[in-house]
Amino acid sequence: MDDVAQKLQAVRQNFLDGLPGRLGDIESLYNDGCIKQRDFHALEEFHRLVHSLTGTAGTFGEQVLSKKARELEIYLKNLIADSETEETAFDDMDFALIEKHLVEIASLIHGNEAGNQPPQGSAPPPITD
Repeated sequence: MDDVAQKLQAVRQNFLDGLPGRLGDIESLYNDGCIKQRDFHALEEFHRLVHSLTGTAGTFGEQVLSKKARELEIYLKNLIADSETEETAFDDMDFALIEKHLVEIASLIHGNEAGNQPPQGSAPPPITD
């Protein structure tokens, strides 16, 4: 493996190692801002974090994780766009669906955490010599 490939692999490993912390940030914002405060601005920030996870997971070859995060991202984007006012942004049914997506994302991340293996069905980006 050449130097560039080793550096790319190290960056990918750093991403994988950081996934539990990234998930923690997403869950904290969701629980503390979106649910407890029913804060529309927290919902927008929550969407931004999920959007970021979608893109970086795809970049590092975690296609299953990226797809699951993308499903949540699209739901949040539509939820935000369809809100008539900040006060009517979301309800308990929305929370239930968001939580379902978060559980699926967490399952992929925690499966990845066990041994730092890619989630089932994903493939690392090709590394060529």
